Amino acid sequence: MKIASICFAIGVCLFIGLGEADARDGAAIDPAIYEDLSQTTFTPLFDALRDGDLAALKRYLEPDAYAQYRVLFEQNGQYDQFLRDYYANADFQLGEVDKVDDGYLAQVTIHWPDGHSAVTKWHVSENRAESGPRRVSPATAD
Repeated sequence: MKIASICFAIGVCLFIGLGEADARDGAAIDPAIYEDLSQTTFTPLFDALRDGDLAALKRYLEPDAYAQYRVLFEQNGQYDQFLRDYYANADFQLGEVDKVDDGYLAQVTIHWPDGHSAVTKWHVSENRAESGPRRVSPATAD
């Protein structure tokens, strides 16, 4: 039980983005890129969070981000249900997206039905994974 609680806490940190990133070096992006990121990256990513779809989440996470949380994904048999419960009826709002050296920095606000919200930052890779989506990782402070 103690291990499951620790895994849940790590998972929450992963998906509500404890790390804050500094976007001062970013430049605003073209509205078409914003729409593409919204529709092809963030909407399916958030659907996977709400559905507890660990296989889909793995496809969207950068390999380094997945490696950091591999035990949580592969050894916590309750993690998918935790995600479904935690993100049930949550709304995700893609905010400002800036171009950075190796991709994009996106601000996302998560709104829960009880009224609380969290602002997170995600790094999005410049290019799509081969035959797949752009990869994301929670952004961290420099």
